[in-house]
Amino acid sequence: MHRLISRLAVMLLVTACTDAAGPPEQTIWEATLIGTPEYPEFTGSAAAISRASGSEISIQVEGLPSGTSYAWRIRRGDCQDPGSVFSSEDSYPDLDVGESGSATTNTFIGRSLTVSSTYNVAVLTSDLVPELVACGSLVARQ
Repeated sequence: MHRLISRLAVMLLVTACTDAAGPPEQTIWEATLIGTPEYPEFTGSAAAISRASGSEISIQVEGLPSGTSYAWRIRRGDCQDPGSVFSSEDSYPDLDVGESGSATTNTFIGRSLTVSSTYNVAVLTSDLVPELVACGSLVARQ
């Protein structure tokens, strides 16, 4: 999680240095992902910086079989009662698990996360009928 937050902090610093008027209004979001009983070794986190122009999102997962691939999504609602996918499903690149059992990816979605709304981050099998691997509430931090 600390590496993920550090990476987002660097993105914030670069944005602040390139914007003469100061950094744009933004919200930082974080999620700790908890694996389902079928994935007891799973750990993961996600973070986002959301601005009027869109949201930069990073996800990091560990404890998955090497050589596998997983889908992930931000969904409206919470993990117990998930709603629709935030943006389109093709906005989210697959998590391709390396030899160490971990995967990290980033994406930009041209929509803002709304502080008054509830979101969750879900990791799913990439099957035709995806099954939930892990989920966590995406929480606004500032």
